[in-house]
Amino acid sequence: MDYLIVYLEVLILTLTYTVILFFSVRREMGNDWEVKIFRTFLSTLIVALIADAFTQAQYRGFLHMPPMLVAFLYAFYMSMFSGVLPFLWFIFVEMRLGSRLVRKRSSIVICMIPLLIMVFMCYASMKTGWFFSVDEYGIYTRGKLWSLQAIVNYCYFAFTTVHAFLVASKEPSSIQRHQYYILASFVIAPFIGGLFQLFIGNHPFVAPATSIAMLFIFLNIQGSLIHNDSLTGLMNRKSAERHIEEIKLHTSPSNPYYVFKMGVDGFKAINDEYGYIEGDKLLKTVAKVLQNVSTQFGAFVSRLGGVEFLAVVDGKNLIDPEDYEITVKDAMEREAKNLNLPYELKLDFGYTKVDSPAGKTSAIITEADHQMHSNKNSN
Repeated sequence: MDYLIVYLEVLILTLTYTVILFFSVRREMGNDWEVKIFRTFLSTLIVALIADAFTQAQYRGFLHMPPMLVAFLYAFYMSMFSGVLPFLWFIFVEMRLGSRLVRKRSSIVICMIPLLIMVFMCYASMKTGWFFSVDEYGIYTRGKLWSLQAIVNYCYFAFTTVHAFLVASKEPSSIQRHQYYILASFVIAPFIGGLFQLFIGNHPFVAPATSIAMLFIFLNIQGSLIHNDSLTGLMNRKSAERHIEEIKLHTSPSNPYYVFKMGVDGFKAINDEYGYIEGDKLLKTVAKVLQNVSTQFGAFVSRLGGVEFLAVVDGKNLIDPEDYEITVKDAMEREAKNLNLPYELKLDFGYTKVDSPAGKTSAIITEADHQMHSNKNSN
C-alpha cells in the first residue's frame, strides 16, 4: 500500500504541473497548428496519466475492476505513450523545423503508419498477449513483444532529434540554432526514464520524465518569444539586427551576403476591403512562404514590422540575387492559388550586397529599403 501511495503521489504531482502547463500555453508560442499540437500532446499526456493511476491501483489491489476493463486501460495507456504522444511530438517538431513532411496530408498519413500499427497491436494485445496480458484476477504481465513498442516509440523521437540537429547545424541564426538544439534535446529525459522503466518495470519513470521535458521545452519557447514576432512566428527586427551584426564579422569580398527588404504590395486596400482578420492571415501566409523558401537558400528571415520583411542570404548560397526574388514570387503565386485567395499576393523587393564588415547595421537595412522603394516606383 505504501508503494502505491508513493506511485500515485508521483503521478498526481506530474498530473498537476502538466495541467498547469496546459493552461499556460498561449497563442504566441507559435502558429495556430503548433499551439494546437502542443496542447493536444499535453491533454493526451493528462488522460494517459489518469489511466495509469487506475491501472496501478488495480495492480496493487486497491481497486477491483473486471479483467477486460483492466486490459483496455493498459492498452489505452500503452497506445498513448508508445504511439500517440511520440507522433504528436514528431509533428510538433517538424512544424517548428519547417519540414516538408508536414506540409501535405499525404505525407502526414504516411508518417502515421508506425502509429497506426502500434495502436492496433496495443489493443490486439488484449487478446493476443503481444505486448501484455491480464489474467482473470486482473494481474498485468509483460508480453513477448513488449520491447517492440519501446523501439517503435523511440523511432519518432530519434528521427526528430537527428533532424533537429541537422537543421540546427545549417541554421545561420544563433538564436534559431539554439532553439533547434533545445528541440533535439527533448528526447533525453523520456529516453532515460524509458530505460529505467524497461529494466525496473512498474515504476513511474516515463510519465514524469516526459512531462518535465515538455516543461523544459515550454520554458525555452516562452523565453525565446522576445526574439520572435508574435503574429507570424518569424524572428523580429531585434533578432535580424543581431544576426547581421554576427555575420558582419566574417564578411569579405570573397564571402559576401545579401540583405533583402520586402513589403506586401497593396496591403492597405486588402485590409480595408476584407478586414483586419484577413490582413493578419495574409501576413501569416507571406511569413510561411518566406520561411519555406529560406530553407532552400539557408536564409535568415524576419518580420521587421507592419508589412515589411527581411531576409539575409549568404553569398555562397546565392549566385544571382534575382534567383531569390523569383523563387519567392513563384512560391507566393502557388500559395495564393492553393488558398484560393480573392486578391493578388504580391511583394515589393529591394536588396543590397554587403562585402565588408564596415558599416552600421541600420544603414545596411536602410539601403535595402531605399532599393525596394526605388524598384516599386519604377514599376
